Amino acid sequence: MKAFICGLSARQVIVSFGVLYGIALAMALVPWLYLGADRLTTVVLGMPLTIWYWLFNALLVLLIVWGLYYVEGVRGDFESKPMPTEGTGE
Repeated sequence: MKAFICGLSARQVIVSFGVLYGIALAMALVPWLYLGADRLTTVVLGMPLTIWYWLFNALLVLLIVWGLYYVEGVRGDFESKPMPTEGTGE
């Protein structure tokens, strides 16, 4: 799996996680998705289903950010590289 992740280009990683994040963002901001869930008055574990909708959305965003962090760590994007200084000729 790590070989597959390392073989991905930076563009593929950003687009993939951008699409996933866009879906989570749409779930939070598009009114008809929330209003569809708002009509449900079912209580699950003592909380209305609409609260579970928001908790699921928050968990989804958290998992997407963690996934991107993991992929960038496997690819070595966090390794610090020395910055070239101006005027040294390097």
